[in-house]
Amino acid sequence: WGASEYDRAGGIKGEPIEVIEGPHTGLPFPARAEIVIEGEIHPGELVDEGPFGEWHGYYANSGLSPVPEPAIRVKAIHYRDNPILTCSQMAVPPNTLNLMQAMADSVAIRRRLEEYGVPGVKGVWTYYGGTGGLFNVISIEQAYTGHGRQAGLLASQYPGGMGAYTVVVEEDIDPSNLEQVVWAMVTRAQPDRSIQVLPSCHVTNCSPAIRLGEKNRDDKEMPLTAGRVVIDACRDYTWKEDWYPMAKVSSRLRADIEEKWQSVLSKQYIG
Repeated sequence: WGASEYDRAGGIKGEPIEVIEGPHTGLPFPARAEIVIEGEIHPGELVDEGPFGEWHGYYANSGLSPVPEPAIRVKAIHYRDNPILTCSQMAVPPNTLNLMQAMADSVAIRRRLEEYGVPGVKGVWTYYGGTGGLFNVISIEQAYTGHGRQAGLLASQYPGGMGAYTVVVEEDIDPSNLEQVVWAMVTRAQPDRSIQVLPSCHVTNCSPAIRLGEKNRDDKEMPLTAGRVVIDACRDYTWKEDWYPMAKVSSRLRADIEEKWQSVLSKQYIG
């Protein structure tokens, strides 16, 4: 939302994406694309489509009937010699779309937190199992009481109707390591104090967690909303000096174990 997909693709690739101007639309498209369909979309012009699989791993419209979608008036099809038809499967994760979206959304959320003035943000990761920004983890270095809750609430309002679940952890937790994130949740969060449910938040109409009857209602006075959850899995800052010390394997012992058992054990299971 509001970000160039060419910028995102260039970030993943590590260099800018070479583009050329479409002869019919004047819009840029990748110069080295296999196949490009160039055309026009007219506002309000819809045709029945599918239903096809969606980014969240379910069929659109519960797979019951086709879904009206914008029609494309094709002006030209550009392609390389012997083009390869590539696609990203819209299916249950993991899939390529979710992984690429996770990387892009992680950067976007971190940028927004910094723009909002939240200090001490050490990392952000959007899990591809969370399909498009529905499960996000923020890592911070706590600086004051309520710091974790502040970061979580702001991150939870990521645009596009996403951010259904937001977890905030401390800087010693790798937000991309689910084992560490879960450990922080179960040892540092208190369910009655650390979990906040936010009702009536903006939600994408594509969400499979919402009944079709609610989606199909024609009531502009009652826009579609859903709840979001923020879990503050940071240790209580008010008793920082009394935090329990962590029992960790020494770096030397860890190195010895990895050298001897690396073919058997995954690193995440070595303390």
